[in-house]
Order: sequence, then structure tokens, then C-alpha cells
Amino acid sequence: MIEIIPFNFEHARFIATNEMNADIVNVKERYLKNLEQLVKPDTSWTGLIDGKIIAAGGMVELWDHVFEGWVMATADIQEHPIATARIIKKIFNKVMVKYDVHRLQTTVKSDYEIGHKFAEWLGLEKEGLMKKYLDDNDYYLYSRIY
Repeated sequence: MIEIIPFNFEHARFIATNEMNADIVNVKERYLKNLEQLVKPDTSWTGLIDGKIIAAGGMVELWDHVFEGWVMATADIQEHPIATARIIKKIFNKVMVKYDVHRLQTTVKSDYEIGHKFAEWLGLEKEGLMKKYLDDNDYYLYSRIY
């Protein structure tokens, strides 16, 4: 069973520097400070199994009723992909209702197929390609309108 606890910056640092698939996301040291902005008491969380971090996620309000969603995971997510995906979807849906979200958006690296499938499973639609969005890599913008 997945235990949900409040997300904090140390969880992000752990995932980004020790666990995340570096060849897919490749979080550089200079971006770690940006991860602090993801800590939002009511809209970010960390999932644990047997005391180990497997994933974290959340939403950041950009402006009224418009949120940016994010998820980061450890390699251990591969042992619990369905349970983790379901809890992420459940939490996101609760936050969207609580905050009357009209638009949820996220970005997915263009060559990250699992990320594209996951975004679509969450009900987001591909809006367009953002060329050279981060470190000369292309990303797709996905959104869900409510």
C-alpha cells in the first residue's frame, strides 16, 4: 500500500540527484533550486512504500484556476506502476476539484514515451511542441481543460 505524506524539498533532491532516470530527465545541479518552488502544502505529496520514496507529484498554481502539474519518480516505481498511477490520478482529481482548476498543464520531453502515455492516461491532450524548451531539448505541452 502506498503511504502519502507531505512533499518537501529533500524528497525532490533525493529523487532528482539519486534516483531519477538521469538519461531521461537529467536534472542539473543549477535546476535543483527551482525544485523548492514545487513545495506546496495542499497540492504536493510524496508516495512511499515500505518507507521508501517511490514518487512525488503536485500542482503549482500559475494564475487563477490554471495549474502546472508535475510528477517525479524513483526507479522503484517500476515495481508498482499501476498502484502509483492510480493514486496520482486520484490525488490530482481531488486537487482539481478543491481548487476549481479550469486548466491543468504539464510538459513531457519529446522522446519520453512513458511520459506521453501517462499524460494521455491522465486525460491530458497534446497541444504542441516547444522547441529547445530546456537544455536544447524539445518538450510537448499537454493540457486538460475542465
